Amino acid sequence: MAGFHYLEKKSFKEVARLTQDPKVKFDYVCWDAYARISAHFKEHEDALAWRTEALHAIEAGEGELARMADLVSGSIVQAHLKTMLRLGIEYDVLPRESEILHLKFWAYAFELLKARGAIHLETEGKNAGCWVMPASAFVANPEGQESKVIVRSNGIVTYVGKDIAYQLWKFGLLGKDFFYKPLTQYADGRILWITTDEPVSYPDAPHFGHGARVYNVIDVRQSYLQDVVSAGLRALKFNEQADASIHFDYEIVALSPRCCVELDIPLSDEDKSKPYIEVSGRKGLGVKADDLIDKLIDTALAEVASRHPEDSVEEQTRAATDIAIGHCGTSC
Repeated sequence: MAGFHYLEKKSFKEVARLTQDPKVKFDYVCWDAYARISAHFKEHEDALAWRTEALHAIEAGEGELARMADLVSGSIVQAHLKTMLRLGIEYDVLPRESEILHLKFWAYAFELLKARGAIHLETEGKNAGCWVMPASAFVANPEGQESKVIVRSNGIVTYVGKDIAYQLWKFGLLGKDFFYKPLTQYADGRILWITTDEPVSYPDAPHFGHGARVYNVIDVRQSYLQDVVSAGLRALKFNEQADASIHFDYEIVALSPRCCVELDIPLSDEDKSKPYIEVSGRKGLGVKADDLIDKLIDTALAEVASRHPEDSVEEQTRAATDIAIGHCGTSC
């Protein structure tokens, strides 16, 4: 939101037109905008106030910034669903982070954490005014380790704070639930549900959450934060659920310089000399799934056509797509 609203001076209507333009891949537009605003933040630290203002607006759910956030996130979700369908992937429910705040999930978890002494308010030092969890709660050897900020001094809840509330919901420990509404319907008639903070009545809406075991698929660099989430559960005496919180971590995603060249990803001279380049959304370094699928289909199609010239174009394309999707499923 900060990129569109503050850096590029786009109004809600202008962004809305972008989302509706059939010639524009809006998720690609957002990818580029994210890289631009990240670079701007790095060079102009005073502009970080834009991010704070945007987060406050989104959490409050009011004003043009909040409307824009809802529009942008909804449009990206639709683009994501189309991409996943190309891979044969469907969903049952899409929980939205904004509802964790709007429905007071975090407020409830916050009071529990305070009551159990799991977090405390810092009164001095660099974290003065912040609610923090002491390092002793989530590392075996806390000496020299910093406490983890759960709520910043400006009142903004960190991701790990919201993740603790979200983890409680996943296990059915929160005593609260989202409202649900249909987002779309798949070809077989199954409904994809999405959360909402507006009371709605859909008799057919299933119940979600109440898991016996939860797998959080996040890269290995998030291990520390996942430990904090588990520590939050333990501090609330939910030891069984903490044990059943599984961090399914994957290693850092990286690309070879050759791969970047093949996918038209621009590299600096320094990056070209490296054995690999870490994927980074902030730097705009990454592979867009649709581009990868298209590349694999084109490559497979050339091979299929050379081996089976007697087949029709439709048959060749169908075979190439099956090969590409199968390969993408092992590498995406």
